[in-house]
Amino acid sequence: MATRTNPVRSVWARPQREPDAPALSRAGIVREAIAMLDAEGAEALSMRKLGARLNAGATSLYRHVATKDELMELAVDEVVAEISVPPADSPDWRSAAAETARSFRATALRHPWVASVLGQAGLAYLGPNLMPAAQQAAAGYDNRAEAYAAPPAVDPAGLRDAKFANGLEVVLDGLALRLAN
Repeated sequence: MATRTNPVRSVWARPQREPDAPALSRAGIVREAIAMLDAEGAEALSMRKLGARLNAGATSLYRHVATKDELMELAVDEVVAEISVPPADSPDWRSAAAETARSFRATALRHPWVASVLGQAGLAYLGPNLMPAAQQAAAGYDNRAEAYAAPPAVDPAGLRDAKFANGLEVVLDGLALRLAN
């Protein structure tokens, strides 16, 4: 008998709550979390410390962000918005790739915690800023809540592993060409 697995929950599948007070909103919580992450690193972030910085109790934060993992997902997505990604149909792919790499590097230097968080968590659920190509094509991306509520069609960890392996092969192929010349 097959067992039904529960879908993995994501912050993108839940509607935002209205702010309790002008100072406490999901966006404000994320901004302060990023400031805390930039200053102290990912290990130092806790809902209790963040609540104290916002003059609110941790329980007030949970009305807007259900878990610390959700908060990290939102913070990463907000930081990734700083990365310049040229349109997919740019005529000079090499310049476009170089621009993206330089922009990612500059963003990672401003927010040193983001690279390790991306490396640890992978990209199982992508927010709007992590999906610039989807935003450009835009068609069904606004229905992400419905998509995330359904059980994943593939194993996210396996998909991440396969994408990593493919990317590694591309980099190694490029290095091999460079070394051959």
